[in-house]
Amino acid sequence: ATGDPTNGDVYIMCRKAASIAMKDTIPQDPFKWTMREFMISLRASDSFPADASSRIRQIDGVVHGGVLWPLPLRHPAVSGVPELDTSGDGLTLYGADPDALVALHPVMSAGRLFDDFHARRKERVAVLGSAAASRLGITRLDANPAVFINGSTYTVIGVIADLQRRPELLFSVILPAPTALAAYGPPL
Repeated sequence: ATGDPTNGDVYIMCRKAASIAMKDTIPQDPFKWTMREFMISLRASDSFPADASSRIRQIDGVVHGGVLWPLPLRHPAVSGVPELDTSGDGLTLYGADPDALVALHPVMSAGRLFDDFHARRKERVAVLGSAAASRLGITRLDANPAVFINGSTYTVIGVIADLQRRPELLFSVILPAPTALAAYGPPL
């Protein structure tokens, strides 16, 4: 996947060659990708329309897709302990639609991904990449651990061990898109 990490990304998984017409991201030999799943990243100029995810799913051949963007926080205080902001150095924060996470093909080491229920209700939950969980000292989920972002609490419901796409997100704290929009605003 390609894209500018300073803007939001729209991830689309497709099975049909006719679904995507972006010359820069499609391999020259269509037989190499027609039957495989592949993902592209579209750069957002300002912010996404409210119905971006539903528009993505209306594209013929889309398997999974959604919005994923870095949260617009310059120097966030991130910690696995209340009022301590040093353990989250080097971590990134993202907002994501549930289907965007599925499109990344995650392998979970613990818990689960957030889903449409969490997104609709703007639940204060988070999914961590394995490197982020390690830095924050979160090793188990049975004690209902939380991550603290600028003093706000988010219950950790899952830890991603590996990603087929965008492995750099293993160093991230990922919130449901509506939760992230309400707390931190749209992509810059």
